[in-house]
Amino acid sequence: FTKVQDAADRTEQSLANLQLAIALAAYRADAGHYPARLDEMTPKYLPAVPGDLFSGKPLVYRPTAAGYLLYSVG
Repeated sequence: FTKVQDAADRTEQSLANLQLAIALAAYRADAGHYPARLDEMTPKYLPAVPGDLFSGKPLVYRPTAAGYLLYSVG
């Protein structure tokens, strides 16, 4: 059961990260740059910023010169 739950959690987190990446692309298309913080995308691009299912904390997001870094600790 634990392996099945872990796989389900990873799938759910991957989907949330993908939706966030799509919202980031839409934000960039409109603004010409990525946001400094993920909460700048609510509510226009996302109803709420997804969290990290594995740590219970916010996802790690850092804008960079070439784009951004986004990940979950899971």
